[in-house]
Order: sequence, then C-alpha cells, then structure tokens
Amino acid sequence: MAIGPVGGSGSSSPSNRGREPGFFASLAGRIKRVVAPLFANSAEITSATNRSILKESVQPRSEINSFDHITRYLPNKKALLKQTESRKKEIASLCQDLNTGDWGKILQKERLNNLPLDALLAFHDNKITGEQFTTLMTYWSAFSQLPPDEIVIKPIFGEDGEVDPDVKEWIEETVGLELGEKSTLHAQLETFFNKMKDKPKSEQSFLFIATDSYLDAKARLDGERAEKEAQVTSKSIQELLSNTEDTVCTAITKGAGFNVLHEFVHSRAFYRMIPSLGMMQTMLEAQGNKTTVIITPVIGLSTVEDIRENGLKGTREMALPFPGVELPITADFFSAPLDIDFIYHDFYHSMVANAVPDEWRKKFVDVADAIVELRQEEQDDEVGKFLEELYERMIDMEHAFFRSTSKERSLPDEEKFYSSIIREELFACMRMYSRNIYKEGTIPTYRSEWKQQILEKYKKIQESRVMEKLLTRFGGQQFLAKFDFAKLLNDNF
Repeated sequence: MAIGPVGGSGSSSPSNRGREPGFFASLAGRIKRVVAPLFANSAEITSATNRSILKESVQPRSEINSFDHITRYLPNKKALLKQTESRKKEIASLCQDLNTGDWGKILQKERLNNLPLDALLAFHDNKITGEQFTTLMTYWSAFSQLPPDEIVIKPIFGEDGEVDPDVKEWIEETVGLELGEKSTLHAQLETFFNKMKDKPKSEQSFLFIATDSYLDAKARLDGERAEKEAQVTSKSIQELLSNTEDTVCTAITKGAGFNVLHEFVHSRAFYRMIPSLGMMQTMLEAQGNKTTVIITPVIGLSTVEDIRENGLKGTREMALPFPGVELPITADFFSAPLDIDFIYHDFYHSMVANAVPDEWRKKFVDVADAIVELRQEEQDDEVGKFLEELYERMIDMEHAFFRSTSKERSLPDEEKFYSSIIREELFACMRMYSRNIYKEGTIPTYRSEWKQQILEKYKKIQESRVMEKLLTRFGGQQFLAKFDFAKLLNDNF
C-alpha cells in the first residue's frame, strides 16, 4: 500500500516555525551551567535554578495576548498604524457590530478587503481584545479561502439565551472522541456552555461549512499552488498536496482521535466547524485543570524558542494569517491547505498540552534543555539531527500518556513522565527519516518498507546510547527496558 507523509498522530509544528541557524548553540550557552543535575533523585527534578536564570526571556502571563505580543512579528506595522485617522468611521462600525455579534454585517463581501486593517487598528487602540482580533482574522481567512455563500454563521445561543439544541448536539458529537467518560463529558460541556455565556457576543458564534465544500476549496488551492510553484516544488511535495487523506486535520481526527470543535454530522452530511478563539479557550478551561493553558495567537509564525517558553509559562502559540503574512501549507509533513487547518492544528496542540499537569510541562522543558547540551557534545551528524528532532518533540508537549483517553493514564506520574520521553524517540526517528525522504523525493511504495527503514534509523540511535545518557541524567534509565521500539512502531502505524 502506498503511504503518505508521516510525522506522528497529528504531530507538532516547531519545525514549521523557524529553527533559526545557530539556535541550539545559542540556547546551550544560556543553560549550560544549570542542566545537570536536573534530578535530586528519580522522583524529583531540581530545576528551579534553571528557570530562574531563563525567567527574563519568559513573558509574564499578564502580558499575554496584548497588541505587542500578537503583532510582534508583523512586518510594516508602523506604516499600517498610520492609517488610523483615515479609517475612523470603519473602525467604529466594526466595533459596534462586534459588540452585537453581528457577523453577517462584519463578513460582508465589500468589507473583507479592509477587515484585517480595521481590526488591527481597533486592536491597537484597545477598542477590541486580542481574543476578538484573533476570531476576526480566523473568520476573515475562512471567508477569503472558502466559498462565502456556503459558509453558515451559527450563534451558540438562541434568542431566549439558551443553548441552541442543534449546537448542543453538534458540539457534544465533536468532543465525544476526546473527553472520556459520559459523566465527565456532560460536566465539562455544561461548564463550557455556562462560561460561554460570559463571553463577548462576538465569541458566541461559530462558522461551519459542508466538508465537501471544504474539500473542493482545498483541491482548488492545491491546483493553483501546484501550477504556480511547478518549477520550484519537488515531486514529493506536489504528491503531498494532492493527497486528500493526508491533511493535518485528517491525521489529528483519525490518527490521534481528536475531533473537538471540528467535524460533525447534520442531516446525513458532514460539516466542518470553525470556532471562535473564545470557544477554543473556553473548551480548555472546561477541562478543569489547575493551570489552564492559555492560547497565545501570533501573526505569522513563532520561533522554536517561543514554543519552548510555552512550556514554562503555561501557554501555546497559535499562528494567525494576515494580508502579506501567509501560513505554511504543511504542518509536519501533512498538508495544511487552508489557514483554518493550521489554526486547528495549533488548537489541537493546546488541548494536548493542557492534559499535561503544569509542573510536568516545566519538567519536560528541563529534559529539552538537557537534550540541547547533549546535542552540543554529539559528534555524529545523524545522531545530532535525531537530538534536534527529539528536542522539538519534547517542547511540543504532545505526551499521550497524560491524556484522559490513554490506556496508561493510571500509571504513576513519574512512570508516565519517563515513558513519554522514550515514546518521543519513535517520533523523532520518524521525523528525521521523513525529512530525508522529502528532501530526496524517495517516498517508499509500501508501508513495510517504510517501517524497515525507520527501524534501521533506530538501530543507529540505539548504538549511540544517547537515550540512555539522557535518561541516566534523570535517573530513569531503567524504563528503557520496558519499551519494544518495533512493537511501538507497529502499534502506532
């Protein structure tokens, strides 16, 4: 059977976010003094000193989602802000419609071209929030890339202030795969809807479109890109773009079993939901964690170091489109043909990170910092590339053992911690291998061939004993013997 791109089940995106040249050497210089010892014993990580030294680079939660934070990578920002005076009337109209939640007016065809600019100016003048700005950019992008006449704007609440029965049914359907037992599910959904009543009117509506219409738009965009980039796009990437089954959202729903606020069935047809940021953040809060992950939107792409800092401050980056700022059309070897695909991919990672307790998120960053030092010591180029992939996997917080749906959720936290590190060895090997086959354009025809080549990569890593070095540093090397790499590969793929 022919296989498509690989990168884990809905895998992460630091590699899409600009691993800057010299990043590992630079970061190693900052943490070199404090990465060892990280554990006082096998049950306790002593990393307070490490985080104290780095705290100046970690933005306080109180400053998150400010104008400066969300627009920090926006080019030509000063020039754009000079247009405030000439757009006063349009800005006032936009704010009025947002206050009433009148998305029908906001998303009219004649307003779409100037909507991002008006939203930016309103946000800069504190007339709208970062949350509202994010929802505006998400919906603007959807109306720009999908057929507007086929998008439905749906309020969560009816005129009586109660949850619309259809909406309740649809959202219940989307969360059914993720949130576990029915009693827990109903409690979390009740919390979600109650909290949504306190959100601004602008956040209390979502968009949806028939999945077939989404796929038609995807095919159109893929065709346009393939034609435009025929001279510079490799055969493997064109094959990726034309493979409907290998979108990042398909990988997330089918591979990771995650469908929250995504796809539902209505009148025997499939529909794609496009939620507001208020809905996404409230769904995180409904999980009832002690420290809820805060989604931190940013126009364009954040850096690998931004993703690392997410683990320290309890946040998760979410990429936003803006005119002149295009999002990648792939997310870790899966197609992300529309902006809403990349945005949903980032929402998925915020939910996954939210499943990891706050104290354990910080410990995974400590492991990542230790990997940086090992990378600086490593002479073998291939093992070094593996460590770079492992680093990105570690900071991305996709640690399945902490999810409520994990078969291993009853394990002690310490064992889940070590097991998560070892599990990432599989995905790091796969990512390293995937980069090579896309660079060379040599995609295996059969899954068995693909798995065999992954196993060969693993043997090289095993011979280097680099995982043993890493886990010994944490006092968890004994857990290595519990894992069968080949079985783990077969079970997951």
